[in-house]
Amino acid sequence: MPRYTQLRLPVFLLAFFLVMASFAAARQPSGALRITRGLAPYQVLQRDRNNEAEVSFFCTVLGLDRGILHARVLKQDGGEEVLPRHHCGDGKWNYFDGHLRLPTGGPYEIQLECWAEGGRPELLARTCIRNVLVGDLWILAGQSNMEGCGILKRGAVKPHPRVHVFDMADRWQVAEEPLHWKHESVDEVHSGPSGEELEKRRRQARKHRWRGAGLGKNR
Repeated sequence: MPRYTQLRLPVFLLAFFLVMASFAAARQPSGALRITRGLAPYQVLQRDRNNEAEVSFFCTVLGLDRGILHARVLKQDGGEEVLPRHHCGDGKWNYFDGHLRLPTGGPYEIQLECWAEGGRPELLARTCIRNVLVGDLWILAGQSNMEGCGILKRGAVKPHPRVHVFDMADRWQVAEEPLHWKHESVDEVHSGPSGEELEKRRRQARKHRWRGAGLGKNR
């Protein structure tokens, strides 16, 4: 075998393995499956006339060019399967959209998985959203009314694990009096400019607040 052929063969094999490695690396996501819109822990979804809620959500998996979404829904109390694992969405170029229909009730645990599209099945990323409820949404409005007049130390309603609130900080959580914290709003029109003065007002409110939106006891 000529000497130049002997030299070219190792170089060719090295180049081949580098190309294959680059393809393999391109399939591996560089980040976890992250929900960006539509679903969140402790969220309450409005039911329809069929006692179901339809939800659309969006998520990202950085570094993944194409894939499919699977979802499985369980009841957190006891682990009963509500919806078996099924195809719920697709995506490409890091962005994915999914759709689910959930029956009234909960709290639910929603397991999401991103799988490689085509070829050998390969699980690439996963996440889990817990404490999701399906029921009714109620709007509580009014600045002074939401500040409240009920005296919390004399009979505030105790939190219930199936009553949630979307608070002024734009987060879902179990509802607990006081419900309304103006200075924790993400909008400066309510909270004022960010900075040390705002943090001071927040600390003072948490320390001295004694009225809420609930009835409490006024005497």
